[in-house]
Amino acid sequence: MVLAWYLSESIEDPTAPNKTEPPVYVSLPTLLEQTGMECMTFPADTVDENPEFAQMRKDRDFSYEDTVEMTRETMPDYDKWVETFFTEHIHAHDEVRMILDGTGYFDVRDKNDKWIRVSAKKDDMVIVPSGLYHRFTLDQNVSC
Repeated sequence: MVLAWYLSESIEDPTAPNKTEPPVYVSLPTLLEQTGMECMTFPADTVDENPEFAQMRKDRDFSYEDTVEMTRETMPDYDKWVETFFTEHIHAHDEVRMILDGTGYFDVRDKNDKWIRVSAKKDDMVIVPSGLYHRFTLDQNVSC
């Protein structure tokens, strides 16, 4: 299950948790209300055979999929991609990410333009709604 918290104002290492002091955690209902971001959990190892996952995809008309494996060994221009993903951006469509392995952070802006960090790991699925400013980075485990 994802965890979420408000991000510190200063970030020296994007791969660190960078929580405020003291930490201010964000519940999933608050995350949804403040950002429109949804989080779900499906077993990654059997997601292709999961009827609930298939039904959710059908209900939401999610038909496109791609797989990204972010490691130095598997991704040409790894450093460029890490920098690109961590650059704040928006999409005209929902961004749906099912985490099949590893861990990383999605940073999203709330209604008051404050960053919320969402920690996602294997079995987590996040839906970043269209029009929401966001960015992504690996955490200190450095693979996803």
